[in-house]
Amino acid sequence: MGLLSFAQDRRWRAYVVNHARQELNERILDVATGTGLLAADFARIVSRDGFVVGVDLTLSMLKTARWRLQARNVGERVDWVLARAENLPFRDDCFGSASISLALRNVSSAQMTFREMSRATVPGGVVISLDFARPHSRLFQIFYYDYLLGLFPFFGRMVSEAWGRTLSYLGRSILRARTGEQIANLLREEGLVDAVSVPLTAGIVCAVYGKKP
Repeated sequence: MGLLSFAQDRRWRAYVVNHARQELNERILDVATGTGLLAADFARIVSRDGFVVGVDLTLSMLKTARWRLQARNVGERVDWVLARAENLPFRDDCFGSASISLALRNVSSAQMTFREMSRATVPGGVVISLDFARPHSRLFQIFYYDYLLGLFPFFGRMVSEAWGRTLSYLGRSILRARTGEQIANLLREEGLVDAVSVPLTAGIVCAVYGKKP
């Protein structure tokens, strides 16, 4: 992640966590949790009566996340659920906030994902998306796109050809990423209000959030 984020990923997660902290944060849902980095940060802010649920489609990811959080002594505050983002196995109105971080490009339907996240969030709660976006500056775009398509997979090939192919795919997928405003529009289409897109780190990522009325 450090290669992609220019070592800014902790700052990005802190932005999401600090925004969730302002909301109903006793019950937090982290969709497509991956290796649990954001879930770990959430686990540190919930009260003793609160909890975090991390959802992912891949069992190996959940096992890695569980091990990571146990090593950081916050594992007891997080439950792990194997499920698709587009079909969450939770009742309506049960989480104070729901997040998806750096994974929206990988779900089969962003619209259904936000629909499910909104359904599972209580009225007054917040739905948050953090994902790669297109930088605003044309000059920075040239540098960043060359980096994604050239240097980024090159660093991967220094490890192995397979890793190089993985990073090449990842770089190309980021070039196809939605803009922050497009993501905000998806939230609005699901009935969320006050949807706002906030560019971070020269716009290479956007934090987008909306409130369930």
